[in-house]
Amino acid sequence: MKYKLITLLILLNSLLLSAQQINIKVEDPYIKLGESTTIQVTATGDIDRLQYTEPKNISITSFGQSSSIQIVNGKKTQSYSFSYRVTPKIPGTLKLPIFFTQNSQGEKIESEQLSLYVDEKIEQKSSINADYTVFETEHVKLFMEIPQRKLYVGEAIPVLITAYFSSKYQPGIERSPYMKTGSFIIDTGANYTNNNPDIYIDNERWIQITWNSYLTPLKPGLQNIEVQMDSYIEKSSGNSGFFSRAEKEPITTSTKLQEITITPLPLENRPETFTGAVGTFSMESSTSTNKSNVGDPITYSINIYGQGNFKRVNIPKINDNKNWKIYPETSTFNGSNDSQYHGVKNFEQIISPKNDKITAIPPFIFTYFDPEKGSYIDISTETFPIEISPGVFQNNKEAIQLDTTNINRKPMFKHQKSTPSTVFIPISETYIFKIILFASLLLLIASTIIYIMNMKKEFGKNNINKRKKELLNRLNSLEKSENYTDALITIKNILLDDICKDTNKNPESITSTDLIENPSYYNFFVKTEEIKYRKVTIKKSEYETIKDAIKLELEI
Repeated sequence: MKYKLITLLILLNSLLLSAQQINIKVEDPYIKLGESTTIQVTATGDIDRLQYTEPKNISITSFGQSSSIQIVNGKKTQSYSFSYRVTPKIPGTLKLPIFFTQNSQGEKIESEQLSLYVDEKIEQKSSINADYTVFETEHVKLFMEIPQRKLYVGEAIPVLITAYFSSKYQPGIERSPYMKTGSFIIDTGANYTNNNPDIYIDNERWIQITWNSYLTPLKPGLQNIEVQMDSYIEKSSGNSGFFSRAEKEPITTSTKLQEITITPLPLENRPETFTGAVGTFSMESSTSTNKSNVGDPITYSINIYGQGNFKRVNIPKINDNKNWKIYPETSTFNGSNDSQYHGVKNFEQIISPKNDKITAIPPFIFTYFDPEKGSYIDISTETFPIEISPGVFQNNKEAIQLDTTNINRKPMFKHQKSTPSTVFIPISETYIFKIILFASLLLLIASTIIYIMNMKKEFGKNNINKRKKELLNRLNSLEKSENYTDALITIKNILLDDICKDTNKNPESITSTDLIENPSYYNFFVKTEEIKYRKVTIKKSEYETIKDAIKLELEI
């Protein structure tokens, strides 16, 4: 059974991985003829080969690809990101291509079709600041704009990085801007904008590429900052596409060296709950139940919103570890406009009450440093009332009172020893009779206890069998209505009844402790609840595969 449950967990992981979707985002859907824009295609799940329909009156060039794996609640999700540069050939409303792939079952997964709105080209020449006319290299120049204010260690500040490329040759980027000095962290990656209007210097056209990035100082004091970029140009006029691959000439260029004063975070009045988060944040929370048993898990959800370095935002701390057992948390982050510094971080914390005297879930405290106010800020979750029952396995700690009135009491009188005699002693007063009578009494008590236990066990089995019959009827009904997600949850409950058979317990008495002792059951239950929580749609073929993997154990 252990190996089959492991196989089932692998199937469940495959199900979560195969939940595919393709999303497409246009950097700017409103452009002029002669301009270009970028589309970002994100495919999640088991991607074999991403394809797209042939576009009309649009040229499309691929210039970047990346992949990532995110693990949430033990589930792996594979994501792929593809970047394309599109250039319209005519004005008007043009349809962008549809991107599609196939999953492991051969089913087609495709994106929605978006439109590109193209206006007539308006000739406009501009010039840049005089400081920009002195280029470090003949074909490329790099600039970074930093807010002019006091910065703190660990603070994430927005910066704008701009690269200018001469239009004489086809340009490209080998590596996005990165730190040349070592006292800062800068986040650029592939999230750049290349639909900026071209600029003209002495009647020569230059292309602009920009990064809306975030800069994080690591050390206090007067620090030098310089950003560097690796790029190239293609001198072959026969190539097409903004980032087409061909023989190229490498070019490395840097921003001007700047000096910035970085202020350390104050040590005075620093709370113990501070873990390094710098920015502006707010928090909300919720709990899965307001009634529970001692030892049972409770899911506590915390959402932290705001702007700052979310990599330093950790799970808030509970202030009552004496009455609560804390399990490892899971977290996810959703950023506004794909930003890693503005959005919401979601925490799922499992807690378990240690006694039935608890009346409320205590608040979780989160502390951050506000760089605008220059001070530490404490925010906390609500205090949720909760009713805790003792549970089946809670030990009765009441002391057992013993009757010691006749223990170790000395006799009040000393009796004289009598001489041996042949006086008749009744058999009922002999030690042998008393021993036999006491042993018979013990045997009768033991037999009665065994009989009661067997009757209770048989009664419990009858209840389990009755509940299992009801669950099987519900499972049959759900399968007919093609509600395979709830059907999988019902199979989990049937498996719970099998655990009851193995442990001679009632379903109501099974706690998280019983499940944690058997990782196969525990992981299966977690995976099943995760599918229900994430509202993953399970198809009939996937459901049948899972059901076949466990039907022998469940006698379905």
